[in-house]
Amino acid sequence: MLTIEQFLLLVFTTILILGLGLYLWLRRPPPPERLPPRPTVPPVKYPVVTLKWMDDIPFHESAVLGQQTPQWRERMTQVGNTLKKSSVSQIYFLHGTFVGSDPFNVLPPFKNLMPSLAEQWEQIIEGKMKRAVDRLARDLGNFLPDYVRLFHEATGGDIPCQTLHWSSANHHWGRLQGALRLIEDLHQRFPEGPEGRILLIGHSHARQVFALFTQLLTDGPLGQELWKAIDEEQLGTTDLPLIARRLSHGYYDFVTLGGPLRYPFAGTDRMRFLHLVNHRGKGELAENMLNLWTTAGGDYVQQWGCPGSDTLATTHKERVVNRKLDALLGKGIDTRVWVHTVANKLRVGDVGQTILVDYGDQGGFKINCIPTVFGHGIYTRYRVMLFNMELICRYFYE
Repeated sequence: MLTIEQFLLLVFTTILILGLGLYLWLRRPPPPERLPPRPTVPPVKYPVVTLKWMDDIPFHESAVLGQQTPQWRERMTQVGNTLKKSSVSQIYFLHGTFVGSDPFNVLPPFKNLMPSLAEQWEQIIEGKMKRAVDRLARDLGNFLPDYVRLFHEATGGDIPCQTLHWSSANHHWGRLQGALRLIEDLHQRFPEGPEGRILLIGHSHARQVFALFTQLLTDGPLGQELWKAIDEEQLGTTDLPLIARRLSHGYYDFVTLGGPLRYPFAGTDRMRFLHLVNHRGKGELAENMLNLWTTAGGDYVQQWGCPGSDTLATTHKERVVNRKLDALLGKGIDTRVWVHTVANKLRVGDVGQTILVDYGDQGGFKINCIPTVFGHGIYTRYRVMLFNMELICRYFYE
């Protein structure tokens, strides 16, 4: 028989345990987020547009905003206003192959030989290599820090702008690393998912980085296979698929500049695509393929960067991964495939709006292939910034 004191103690203990249990239940962490993927939509291809660049407003090569003409500054301000009215919240500039933070793929073998030392020096080495590339290439096929700074100031300084550096290695795995780095960077800036529209402008093989990015954000067959390969090779953190699923609910506008036709894009109802190609000719196919010394046909590298044109990775692990990715993304290294694809002379892909632009960099009787990088370096020159951005606004935001 319980005494009154024992009974009250039992009641008090029971209430305390129930209260503690209720508190812990209310404080439990939320269940893992399970966002449904954005529905994929069939790629849409719009009729090709042909234009000629008109150098009607001169650009002062100092790249200082205050030294530009009033007309140039006024029209860049209009570009900024259009972007803001269209809810553009972030702008990325992505370089192409051989102008990144590890253009010759030297860091992977360094990591294999001295992993602890490489971990301490990786960012320093990448920074030094990128600065060396910037001094050598300048604005020829390369987004300089001063280019991004000038763009940011000229458009009003309200929209965050940045370059995203990836290794720029010329093979599947290097580009897949670039796509994963883009996912990680977007997650750092938008932990709860992107707000507004994200404008991504990429030169050359940045097109393949964008294509892989769209595949990883969607739940299509190729995206699933890519995630499987990433998981098998332990190429990323385990939470990356969930992060990509969250990012898939953002709005993305992709602009490619001289991007070779390689990897397929995965479209959703929140993605748009615009492709600018330096081109001279009567039709949509590349012409004057033998007059490359004077760049008579436009951008020759856009043709040469087709399937089969990759270079050999510097480590055994990367070569193994690239062979696996060959089955998903097409042959990376294959001279026969490369020759056959170049002979097709294709300029236009199967998704988005392609604009064939004569940028006026033809040499005539002058050999100008080196200073123009065979017509591939024009897109990132300071003097065509205004023209390109007005095209982007016209086809995306007006």
